[in-house]
Amino acid sequence: MSMPRLRFDFEPCRSTSELLAGNSRLELKASLLYRIASVLLLRGHTRGFRMTDPKLGVSPLIASLQTRHFQIQGSNRTFWDFYVGFGLFMRS
Repeated sequence: MSMPRLRFDFEPCRSTSELLAGNSRLELKASLLYRIASVLLLRGHTRGFRMTDPKLGVSPLIASLQTRHFQIQGSNRTFWDFYVGFGLFMRS
């Protein structure tokens, strides 16, 4: 079973005369649109999971995660580093 093809009014052209002629069309598969949407969604979630809303009242918790330092395998890390690392790991 093949995926249905979607037609758009976007016209790729090499010159103005081709654009004015209007005889070239670009056909996109639905799977390509789904892939583009998934990449945009993942990028937004990757940025967004580290942001917090001040109305939630979690600022003291976030501050404590960012200020508590300890040594792990010779590197100075915080709990915030682990939070971000596990979030990026779960994203993939």
